[in-house]
Amino acid sequence: MLLALLVGCAPAPSEEAAACVSPDEVSWDAFGDGFFTTWCRSCHSASTADRRGAPEGLDFDTLAEVRAAAAAIEQSVLTDQDMPVGGGLAADDRALLQAFLACDDDATSTATESPPPAAGTLTRDEVVARADTALAEGLPRADATFDVYVGILTEHGEPTCPFRLRLDAYQSTFAGCTTTRGWVFAGLTLRESGAEDGGLREWMAGDGFINDADGQRGVLGGELEWWAADPGDGPRAWWQTLRGTWGWEWEPGWYGEVPSFSLSYDGVWDGAEVTATVEGGITLGGASVYLDGVTVDSLAAPDAPVSGALLVRDDVGSWYTLVLREDGSGCGEIVDPAGVALGEGCPAWGPALASLRETP
Repeated sequence: MLLALLVGCAPAPSEEAAACVSPDEVSWDAFGDGFFTTWCRSCHSASTADRRGAPEGLDFDTLAEVRAAAAAIEQSVLTDQDMPVGGGLAADDRALLQAFLACDDDATSTATESPPPAAGTLTRDEVVARADTALAEGLPRADATFDVYVGILTEHGEPTCPFRLRLDAYQSTFAGCTTTRGWVFAGLTLRESGAEDGGLREWMAGDGFINDADGQRGVLGGELEWWAADPGDGPRAWWQTLRGTWGWEWEPGWYGEVPSFSLSYDGVWDGAEVTATVEGGITLGGASVYLDGVTVDSLAAPDAPVSGALLVRDDVGSWYTLVLREDGSGCGEIVDPAGVALGEGCPAWGPALASLRETP
């Protein structure tokens, strides 16, 4: 069943920035050099020792190199939104990048190609503090995100704004509206639901916003997908993927921070016993982390992950790596981008583990 939950006609970021309207603001000097320094060169640079899987020769140190790879950049960052690895870009950043790629031939640049900034500026304690900030509100869940979204529509929508609600379906009836209580709905969401592989699969995509009566924003941008095996007496397998920016400033927890993320989960839930692995990045509270195969096992270690690595990004896009010891402590040695060991770090894993233990 495909349901179109229409809440307006706000243009997508790519539509807003498709034309070159202000080349001075998105020139290499004013935007491009800083953007690729912050988001890309920690992997895509000729001077990067650990490229973390980035293809050799695909570097963005110079304007010429960016021009040569413009099509690939547009596909991976703007279309697929699976780059950068530390989490999806905010809509404003995507719009500026789209404009930069569109305006490049017209933009003037007096830049001399500058080398990537020196890495290794964070201390061990600062790395742990950033990890704690990004994980403090728990990890976004696709199923929970959808449930909150439907709750907002049910509680604050009206019969003609933004849709007419029936018990058996959601139907869209208006394109962009303000309720009598001052809530604004704009944009588009799509939903697909059905049985698959012995369970129920759900998918939702969004591009829009919801503002409450006080002007607090809600953002729906990207894709959510989740699957869980049918309930039974035994363990319940599940997986989820989330991409983009979703959140509501009037909600508690990570919702209120309106984070950007690109995450995938798979696991087995059996009451209090949980095994799960999470892969991907999240930017929340101004801090960006990447969870590299972080695995939890409530039987082996109830209070911390048992394997994987946590990467933390600094202000210029360089990554610090904490490889977890397999002793259930949640701790590990922190290594800076140049490979220098900074000492042991033990992030606060509690909120993230609580998210993974929710019933799928």
